[in-house]
Amino acid sequence: MNERVANVYPSLSLECNEYGLLTENQLLSFYQNELYETVEDFVDEFLEHEEFPKHNLYEYLERYKKVCEHIDAKEIDVADCEQLVKECAKASWTAENRVIKQEGRCGEQKYATGSASYLVATFHPEKATELSRLLKHEISCRLDSSLSLQIQMRSLALQIQWRIVDYNNAFMIEHRCNINSPPCFLPGGADTVSRRNLRNALSDLFHCLRYPDLPSRFVTAVSGWISELVAVLLKACTSFDQQYLLCQVLHLVSPVSQWAAPLLQSYIEIDSINDRIIIDNYIVMMNLLLSSIRGRENFLRRIINFENENNTWVVISDDGAEKDASMVTICETDLIAFFNQFSAEAAFAKAIRCFAITLKSDPINQALTLIAFELVLIKIFNDGLYTYGTSNYRQFCKQIGYALRQSVICSAEFLKIIKDMLSFDEAKIIQKEFDRIVLHAVYYIISKQNLGLLQFVVDLPYDIVSEACRMRCQILLRRKMAITIAQLYEFPDKDLPNLVEKAGSLFDKLPDLPSDDRIYMISALAAIISVSDTGVDSFTVEILNVCFLDVSMRDHFYKAGAETVGILLDKHPNLLQKILLFIDRNLDALDEYAVEVLSVAPLSKCRLSVDDVGVICGKWRVLGSMNWGTDENGKLWLHPEVHSVCADTLVKGHMAQCKVTNGLISKSWNKVAKLASKVPDYEHCFDIFCWDILVRLKLPLQTDALNIHSVNDLASFFVFVIQRVDEFLSSGLSLWSELITSGCYVGSVVILARLISSFSDAVTILISHEIFIQCFDRLLLCDLSSYAIQLIAGANKFPGPTIRLLGSAITYHMNENFSQIQLNGWIQLLCCKRPTQWNTDNSTLYLLGILVRMAFVRDQTKLLGIPQLLKANYALLLQQWKDGSKSLLSWFTSDDSVPPLIDSTNLNISPWASFALLLAEQQCHETFYEALYRAMSKHPKNSLDQSVKVTVTIK
Repeated sequence: MNERVANVYPSLSLECNEYGLLTENQLLSFYQNELYETVEDFVDEFLEHEEFPKHNLYEYLERYKKVCEHIDAKEIDVADCEQLVKECAKASWTAENRVIKQEGRCGEQKYATGSASYLVATFHPEKATELSRLLKHEISCRLDSSLSLQIQMRSLALQIQWRIVDYNNAFMIEHRCNINSPPCFLPGGADTVSRRNLRNALSDLFHCLRYPDLPSRFVTAVSGWISELVAVLLKACTSFDQQYLLCQVLHLVSPVSQWAAPLLQSYIEIDSINDRIIIDNYIVMMNLLLSSIRGRENFLRRIINFENENNTWVVISDDGAEKDASMVTICETDLIAFFNQFSAEAAFAKAIRCFAITLKSDPINQALTLIAFELVLIKIFNDGLYTYGTSNYRQFCKQIGYALRQSVICSAEFLKIIKDMLSFDEAKIIQKEFDRIVLHAVYYIISKQNLGLLQFVVDLPYDIVSEACRMRCQILLRRKMAITIAQLYEFPDKDLPNLVEKAGSLFDKLPDLPSDDRIYMISALAAIISVSDTGVDSFTVEILNVCFLDVSMRDHFYKAGAETVGILLDKHPNLLQKILLFIDRNLDALDEYAVEVLSVAPLSKCRLSVDDVGVICGKWRVLGSMNWGTDENGKLWLHPEVHSVCADTLVKGHMAQCKVTNGLISKSWNKVAKLASKVPDYEHCFDIFCWDILVRLKLPLQTDALNIHSVNDLASFFVFVIQRVDEFLSSGLSLWSELITSGCYVGSVVILARLISSFSDAVTILISHEIFIQCFDRLLLCDLSSYAIQLIAGANKFPGPTIRLLGSAITYHMNENFSQIQLNGWIQLLCCKRPTQWNTDNSTLYLLGILVRMAFVRDQTKLLGIPQLLKANYALLLQQWKDGSKSLLSWFTSDDSVPPLIDSTNLNISPWASFALLLAEQQCHETFYEALYRAMSKHPKNSLDQSVKVTVTIK
């Protein structure tokens, strides 16, 4: 981009070009990295001195390599000789099976025959001579040659190790560290004697790994020595040391990531007073890693010559093209391992902290410094994508793309925070610069085709860029012909909407993209347009046409289209009306894909009008996903009139759909009980529509106008009968029982929760009716399946869906309108006498735990009196136990021990309930526990069982 310098913001004294963007010189004034500027000089020096190094370890390593090669050759000779010995020993003897037969007459003059077999072994003397010769040769190979070579190898290894130890000790003494010292990053590039000796030793070691066909024991030993030296070097490391190590590993034969990757350390996770030098070093290391590796062929010339002399095979890839299988080509695994040593997110966190501390009084300088840093970094990432942008490095490019995206996101988060501290002019220049970052990121990614990188465009922070930037991003994504960033900035802002429309449609763009990128293209445009001010309506229509209406494309894109509709509705809920209208007008053409349009949309954020209800296709899914509750002000999210119309629509729809078999929701309430028992296969239909009950319960203004004569369906009737306890007991209890019998547990839970929360003081009246108690007991046990089913399908999962729903309903009503009366009412209901004893029922304990936890939040000392209530109920249980122990049958079966309030096997069901029950039990047996504590203090060595026996004896 040609930069015509102009002072667009005179109050800020900034040099900008004609587009209002900072010039390169101006950016350098905010972030200038001297290490980055001199990295090419460092590489030139490295290539000059490290290709053929000959330092103190060189001769030892050369001799060590030759000895290792001789040992490998001797091992082959020994193995061959051993095989010959086995074959010769086997051939020294030959065995033959022989059979002898005999005929004649026995002592009784009877004719008889007999046979016998035996083995004849023949020794061959000439093989013994050969075997003797082979054994002497094997002895010579094993003892004379191999043993001598082993001694030489270990002697050389010991000498090399001595020198390495000397280098390490000298380095640690000079830098005042020891073997247990943590890694430390030093500023500057001090070239001391000990550091120079250590790096010279490393140069010799790395050089010896660039020979062809090296013995495995040699490679293992050399890599171990390298790791040992680098471990010491990292304790007082400089940026030049890091650059040196990275250049060395990049010029090795792949793969080496297993041992070479840990040699590279970013020092980002280490707290240091030199954060700036660590950040600068990160930039340098990224530049070295992602640039093309200069001089690699020269460093590995021996291996290239070796391959040319010995390799006559041509490797063909899956697509039929000739594949580069040379060892000189660096493998993708190594690059990924090296890249993973430097976290972009951690580097950004360190950069933000550094800039915020050093420039804490100047927010504009903080923001511009970070922007300059980010522009340098994404340029380096782009260089990496350009250098390795082939199918052989596809996964590595994805790693780069991910790091690029994360760096942009981190920049956005920081700029969001600091934006409020800036003046208008400052915020304007920051906005333009961040637009440039996002635009360059999009351009860098989409310009690399067939690498699967388009996924990293989707999550970029488009919400904090300008509308002009979003339109330029759309142009980049939509155009079939490539366009540069400079050309994009030449387009005036006023022409951008028209250029977006002419850039191209998805019908034209998608067929040219790889299969995965087609989905990401749709998602990327959705992410951009969902936060835009313009073009939302036209893009919605385009998505509906491409992903659902077009016969040739919808099979591939209907899922992506559904996600896109969800993204658009999340940001623009008012689009629902237009989408519903589109579906209604194209219902026949959409076919079965009509139900997919809103399948994942967040409909709870949308609002319906009365007119919208009539055009809804797939009413059950749409209306079932709407928010029928209240907003943050306690008012209904949807207008009350919409509630009424939707309820009537559902009733009529259910009549039309289920009029032959199951019209439970639309039948007169006095006929429902008979129908529910006759059509059990369709009971779940009624359960699905029980949310209609919940909708009507949230309309108190309408329920006040209900009377028994206006009730025309079951839902309305239940709304009516729970307005008064006596009306519920006289008219609604029997139908509530049938509701439970038919399996409509959701509706039953809603009715019970609203009834108890509204009339907590009438629980005594309710539990006095046997039918109510039986229904309540069945509702608590409804999640339990029969033993036969459990044997086949496995044990029941606890808590089941109904008990979880009841627990949620209790929590909702208690939090909405908490009162001591309501809490006591729930405790009284759960602990009432019923067929299932309450303190042995898992569901009751689970619900009690919910109540105890809410009480603990409000009263940590007395739990709002819950232990006292439980104590009273426990007293009733004890009285029942005493009465039962007086019967004649109890003489033979009764146990004298007092039953506990909660059995030890049930303690883990609900810790909160167990806590409250144990408190209540202790209060009931207060005298016993006082004696027990005295016995335990008097005899501290006794076990708990022994203390209990002592207490019982005393008592």
